[in-house]
Amino acid sequence: DLANACYKLVTRVNETIMIPGGWIFASYLNSKSISLVGEFCNIFSLKYHILCYELQIRLKALNTLRYPHFEVLVWCAAETIQSLLSSTSFKYTKTGIMESAKILVTILRKWISKKEEHLHAQEIPPHINPTKLINSIGYSIGKINRGTTNKIS
Repeated sequence: DLANACYKLVTRVNETIMIPGGWIFASYLNSKSISLVGEFCNIFSLKYHILCYELQIRLKALNTLRYPHFEVLVWCAAETIQSLLSSTSFKYTKTGIMESAKILVTILRKWISKKEEHLHAQEIPPHINPTKLINSIGYSIGKINRGTTNKIS
């Protein structure tokens, strides 16, 4: 009742379908079948991956239905984005990396807050200093927004 529309798609042998991240779907197999499901994550649609993950948490979805080690992946993505933002040779696009960086700062601050730390602390890779990484991303965002580095002309 929350969807604008619902569609039925019938696949045949050897067909593959790709469902965009964040789309809600269900599958029905009317005979013995092998179904391979892959989940792809990228930094340009990080906002939607995080929204889906948070929804799964709120709905208490089974761990087997969630993206495996998603929080670890997000911390590693944050590390990569920070490296890109601080690189003098990197030319960013505001709609891609910058949007993901801003979203990361918000969600990672939430995950390490006193209110939620007990839920997320075990997912932080041991080589990452969360506060330092978040502050570093925030600093890089501010520096880029002030136009002091990596601006596309």
